[in-house]
Amino acid sequence: MPLVVSAEKAVSLDPQKSLYHEWLGKTYGEKAGHAGMFSALSLAKKARKEFERAVELDERIFSAYQALIEFDCSAPGIAGGGEDKARPEIC
Repeated sequence: MPLVVSAEKAVSLDPQKSLYHEWLGKTYGEKAGHAGMFSALSLAKKARKEFERAVELDERIFSAYQALIEFDCSAPGIAGGGEDKARPEIC
């Protein structure tokens, strides 16, 4: 939990920093991998939202695009993922 708290704190201190949103998305994703089904679903949705925000804030950060695309390609639709969402990001 400390990583999630730290990443949330970073975002709250500078919500316009793309990298912080990317880190928060990754921490949510990591936590989702170890959570129960319902918690994992909620965390996965939060992760996608953070990756999306990171890309919105700075389109030049390749790692944020990559995280969003990887999420969309691997997460089920119920968690906000789906290859159909990844296609526009790839092109």
